[in-house]
Amino acid sequence: MDIINVDSKILASISGVLLGFSMFFVKIAISSGLFGIGFFINPLTWLAAGLGLAGFLIMQKSFHDGYVSVSISLIAGISIIIPVVLANMFLGEVVGMDWLGIVLILLGVLILGFGSKHKEKKVKKR
Repeated sequence: MDIINVDSKILASISGVLLGFSMFFVKIAISSGLFGIGFFINPLTWLAAGLGLAGFLIMQKSFHDGYVSVSISLIAGISIIIPVVLANMFLGEVVGMDWLGIVLILLGVLILGFGSKHKEKKVKKR
């Protein structure tokens, strides 16, 4: 396994976690009932924006260092499941049978991402 791919997978996982938490905080900010200007002065909105920006920048680095198909699979899977689990745990949202759909989507994303064969090797820049 190439060290470049391992690093890009770690970066993709970190990016997915940051983007997942960002989406969770946006959900909390929206559910607080503040609309219009009130939404933008809510500290959770700024926390979500900061986490989202950090996640986006790390995602770009992951794309640059490794295979995009593997990175996007990790990012999509992690960033989808984190807000769902956190909303279930902390906001009392009931997911019910929707778990089956979430699991099937995640399996599809992971199979597509890790099932592809990469023919080109990444060349390190000097």
